[in-house]
Amino acid sequence: MAKPIKLCCPVLGIDPESNSGGGVHDRELLKALASEGAELEILMPKNRPHDKNINNWHIEYTPITHIFPPYLFNIFVLPYLFKKYKEGKFNCIRVFNPYFAGPATYIFKLFHQDIPIVANYNHLEESVVKKFLDRLLINKWDKIVAISNFTKNEIIEKYHFPEDKIEVSYIGVEENKYFPKKKDDKLIEKYSLRNKTVLLFLGGLKKRKNVGFLIDLIKEINNINVVLLICGSGEEESALKAKVKSLGLENQVKFSEFVKEDQKNEYYNLADIVLFPTSKEGFGLLPLEAGLCGKPTIASRVSSVPEVVNEGVTGLLATFNDKNDWLSKINLLIEDRNLTEKLGNNALKHSLKMQAEKFNWNIIARKYLKIYADQIH
Repeated sequence: MAKPIKLCCPVLGIDPESNSGGGVHDRELLKALASEGAELEILMPKNRPHDKNINNWHIEYTPITHIFPPYLFNIFVLPYLFKKYKEGKFNCIRVFNPYFAGPATYIFKLFHQDIPIVANYNHLEESVVKKFLDRLLINKWDKIVAISNFTKNEIIEKYHFPEDKIEVSYIGVEENKYFPKKKDDKLIEKYSLRNKTVLLFLGGLKKRKNVGFLIDLIKEINNINVVLLICGSGEEESALKAKVKSLGLENQVKFSEFVKEDQKNEYYNLADIVLFPTSKEGFGLLPLEAGLCGKPTIASRVSSVPEVVNEGVTGLLATFNDKNDWLSKINLLIEDRNLTEKLGNNALKHSLKMQAEKFNWNIIARKYLKIYADQIH
């Protein structure tokens, strides 16, 4: 008889309103695992928001709310691991972010070899500290689950991780959350989008997302009937707003406030074309969500993005930071409304099919549970 799956899950946060790819992945997967019967012991910083009354979630808090830098989370994870193990609360450790909980779980493993550690990787990071931790830890995990084939191949090639110990599981999208609908009149008035062609970016305003490049493109397009709506927040926000002001593009580039999870569908449906100029993605969630709203995406031809955007069918891929390539493809869709509509319809059909077959949280959770079960002795 198979042993019950009892997971130890240290996390920095599972905010119900987070719309970052990593935050959504962690939150929704933990909910789906619990709904499929796994028992989850979750440690997080004090007072962090989370969904209430989730069966099989057992949440414990660290003594403090703010942990900065996040690597210090390891200090709180380590005694928690020994405590919960002594209480018999888990038989497998699930590490979502190996950088913020990996060192602690590795130290724990030195004392308890019988407990498997399964680590999730969205993509490899570029900072010096994270590269050091990867070199130190990545070959210590019993199993790795990568979020895309790109990430899997990156880990194998860079760190020679055994291919038979790494699997791919895509991120899911909640059913009926995204769907086509008429543009919201209140939002049209709020952002002065009446009779405009709307180019939209939605996501974190961080360097990797390359949003400043879109502002350069809008300057080149120089069409008062084309508006770029930037939806998100992050470390680059002030610099991006300053750039728009310095270029005199306030009428052509609009910024929304933070878009909550339950508002994203309204914002996607404001778009005529969705833009994704990212430099690297473990998994490009934006084109999938946009596709479920019937919107085509123009995206960078980098990392995992071609696994999500079917070039020439559901959207277009452009060379990263190639201004001429991006301008030609944006102008093509602005001018050819029939092509834009065709790509949007294809994106909707493809995304619905993929959601049913691959990007469904319960299907994904069952795959994870088999991975955990295979590791538990």
